[in-house]
Amino acid sequence: QKYFVLALHAAKEAGDRPLGSYVLSSMSRQMIHLGRPDDALELIHLGQYGSRESATPRTQAMLYAMEGRAYANMGQPAKVKRAVSMAEDCFGDCEPGDGDPDWIRFFSEAELYGENAHSFRDLAYVAGRSPTYASLAEPLMRRAVELFAEDSEHQRSYALNLIGMATVHLLRREPEESATYATRAMQIAKKVRSERVNTRIRKTVDTAVRDYGDLAAVVDLSDQLAVDLPETAEAV
Repeated sequence: QKYFVLALHAAKEAGDRPLGSYVLSSMSRQMIHLGRPDDALELIHLGQYGSRESATPRTQAMLYAMEGRAYANMGQPAKVKRAVSMAEDCFGDCEPGDGDPDWIRFFSEAELYGENAHSFRDLAYVAGRSPTYASLAEPLMRRAVELFAEDSEHQRSYALNLIGMATVHLLRREPEESATYATRAMQIAKKVRSERVNTRIRKTVDTAVRDYGDLAAVVDLSDQLAVDLPETAEAV
């Protein structure tokens, strides 16, 4: 939070409102991870308001996608669907030569699908592990996985979306499919060495074991986790 606030002041000092909106979106994501979606929504709305006349379509798409994540964690499906739709519409307006700054170029089609998929996935959890919302997440997450598989520069994002796909299949009560994606995520995790990725894999496997601990595919997955990502493994 300290460094985000410093970055926000720097963006303001430079008169760079779109960059300030990006910092606010990062702060919003942090609030979501901390279980404070109301604060996340307030931050993302500040970002949207401050850059409404200067942000490129790609930046606007990213902000709407994060708005969807906030609404999902607040359990507001109608507003999630609207934000997801707006993110898709804005991204569809992206064209070469839009003048996108370097810091937003990461927000690719794969990122768009991944964020929107996670909105529906989060909504499914908030709605009591709803398979209906998980089914809305599944095709979006599948497309994100396909696109990230072709992107050798963003392997951590690939792993995170593989884990997302594993959780979606758990929500849909499809443990074998979940185990398949979690196994793929572990293979990538050994290369990227990210504690964020490792933690999410462990959490997903723990959920699978809790719900389907007698299933052979889940037993094998748990055994593989102990080999590939032991708790004492060095990570960064």
